[in-house]
Amino acid sequence: MYEPPLKINDKLNDAVAEISDKLDVLRNSLSEEMFLELQKTSMIKRIHATCAMAGNALTLEQVEMIINDTYVCMDEPDPHKEESESITTVSKRK
Repeated sequence: MYEPPLKINDKLNDAVAEISDKLDVLRNSLSEEMFLELQKTSMIKRIHATCAMAGNALTLEQVEMIINDTYVCMDEPDPHKEESESITTVSKRK
């Protein structure tokens, strides 16, 4: 049977509650536009990290392009090019 690496206890619950309280303070002190931009940036970084853990070669820039609804095509890897030079942006989706 699967054993999760963390045990739910009072210390963990207190930490989650503290984080939630700090997020509420942050949310209330920022404009909605700024808060949404921070959420989007956070989402892009989380997706990139998750993809990297799964062995996906998407760069942070490519993940951002996908989130922004832009097609991303990868050219064949060229050992003489930087990874970002292998990105071909086709177009915005319609």
